[in-house]
Amino acid sequence: MSTPTAPLADTILRAIAESSTTPWYPAAFAEATATVRDSLNSPLSDLRISGLVELTDWVSGKGQGYRITTDGRDVLKNPSGIIKRIAEGSRLVPIRTSSTETRTIRGTDRWGQGQAVVQAMTQPIEPKVTRLLVMANLIMYGVGLAIAVVNGFSWNDYLSRPSPEVLLQSGALLGSEVIQGQLSQLLTCCFVHGSILHLLINMVSLVMVGPMCERLWGRWRFLTIYLIAGIGGSTAAVLIHPNTLLVGASGAIWGLLTSLVAWVTLNRAHLPATLIKSWLRSLGFVFLINVAISFSPGISKEAHFGGGAVGFLIASLLHVQRFRRGTVSGLALATVIISPLLMVLLVIRW
Repeated sequence: MSTPTAPLADTILRAIAESSTTPWYPAAFAEATATVRDSLNSPLSDLRISGLVELTDWVSGKGQGYRITTDGRDVLKNPSGIIKRIAEGSRLVPIRTSSTETRTIRGTDRWGQGQAVVQAMTQPIEPKVTRLLVMANLIMYGVGLAIAVVNGFSWNDYLSRPSPEVLLQSGALLGSEVIQGQLSQLLTCCFVHGSILHLLINMVSLVMVGPMCERLWGRWRFLTIYLIAGIGGSTAAVLIHPNTLLVGASGAIWGLLTSLVAWVTLNRAHLPATLIKSWLRSLGFVFLINVAISFSPGISKEAHFGGGAVGFLIASLLHVQRFRRGTVSGLALATVIISPLLMVLLVIRW
């Protein structure tokens, strides 16, 4: 038996056009034409990026709906125009604003919020930033081990309970030193760990949460949330316990967890209700476990909760920056950029 070939973009566009009075659903089309459902993702993505189709509401049992745009109907009059339009989808493309006016915007800016949600849900990306963060934490742990050995400490002691002296040389945070000007410790401590078990727990957590966050937020937003949430957790710990000795990536990871809550909440209008409930239940369970851990001896709950609060705030601002335009988007981005400076000033003035 031969495998059905994937439909071309023009075939799908015509099918969507024929369903102009009602939304067109990929699942129904795949069943009717004996097509592999996943083979529709790439041409549909091309059509969305090029502005030829747009999303309708998600319907339970049917999935994501689509309808043709005015531009889509125009290019159907010239079949070769479909190929040209798709080829230009990620560059500047002309779109109609009125019968007498034409303006150009970047193809990717034409995506609505709903289209971006579908893109994130259906097209995974390679978690390169997550891997780099894990590698950075492992390298820093190796650096700490080298420092311990050079200073005459047992490597076995370092793996189980390194001395404060070694931790500080590795980049750990000491509240009194930060207040006196060692501000880089607010970030470097997020890559230092107090034992091999501490490192493994945090890296397993990062590997579990990171790829999903990187996929939903995109690489640079994901990295921004991670780093600023880490600084936020460190800041909260110093403000509440000025003499604290702090290490670990937990504050940054808490920021990633709360960013998932922000993503689901802010995009709920474009997600099926069953998915929202399922995700929030899962996240609620994870938070309960992490809250319990946060109150364990030797754990800085201030860093956890501070990182979580900052992560949620930064994620929300990045959402505004992404989907709003003009002054509002600019102000959101500016707030994200200056937030680490504001936290540093807060520590200095405390």
